[in-house]
Amino acid sequence: MATFKFKTSEDIDTKSRTIVKTEGVEATTKETEFTLEQKENQLNNLKTQKTSIGEQITSLEAEITEIKTALEIK
Repeated sequence: MATFKFKTSEDIDTKSRTIVKTEGVEATTKETEFTLEQKENQLNNLKTQKTSIGEQITSLEAEITEIKTALEIK
């Protein structure tokens, strides 16, 4: 189970503060530093990519259907 803490003890509440994630792994621990803002940006970027990929799939499916129809391919 991972634990999260702010890297510094400043008494501010902001998304740009660095967070440390500590995870127990076999025979050691792993720490990763990031900000909440970075995670939210990563999520938004993935959502945008997902939408774009969906549009590309729809377009490609339509193009393949058009090609099959034009060439009378089943």
